[in-house]
Amino acid sequence: MNRIFRTVHVCTALKYYGQAIVFLLLFLGSGAQAQSPEDGQTPGVKIDLKITDQASNTTHHYKLLGSSYSVSKPFALQKEGKFANDGNCTLILELAQNADEFLLKWVAGTVKGVKGEISIVAVKASDKPRIITFTDWEVASASESFYSTNEAIWWPHLSVYVKTLSVDGVPVFPGAANAKR
Repeated sequence: MNRIFRTVHVCTALKYYGQAIVFLLLFLGSGAQAQSPEDGQTPGVKIDLKITDQASNTTHHYKLLGSSYSVSKPFALQKEGKFANDGNCTLILELAQNADEFLLKWVAGTVKGVKGEISIVAVKASDKPRIITFTDWEVASASESFYSTNEAIWWPHLSVYVKTLSVDGVPVFPGAANAKR
């Protein structure tokens, strides 16, 4: 009986402050940006991938959740004075849509000689778009998962090696130092 009385007393006390607390929480949370479930993009940035198949002269467009690149430069072995590798450049793509037939064929290795472009655009700003271009892809790894839940969607993740990579027109791979070796 005492427990019920305390619960009723707390609820009565909150009735006076409850509206103020709810208003404060709504006010503080109003600036948060949530991910849009319709297109998988955050409202502030739009990332698109364009792949051109040079053999058939066709272009395919994909929405991305994110992308990153990693450049590994050649290094010399200390004792031998030779380069241990030629370096490489890996591009990681997180798609915001299902893989279509063209993308699956490319992952399987039946489509060769593609070039691509990733554009990163700030939606609400007048900033110049960031453009990443690359050529001669080779799939390093690809994954796509399927689950029987209503809350999660798992789109393809690709990791690819590229022969050339430029960011905003600046050659990043191979860089000037790599090209002469």
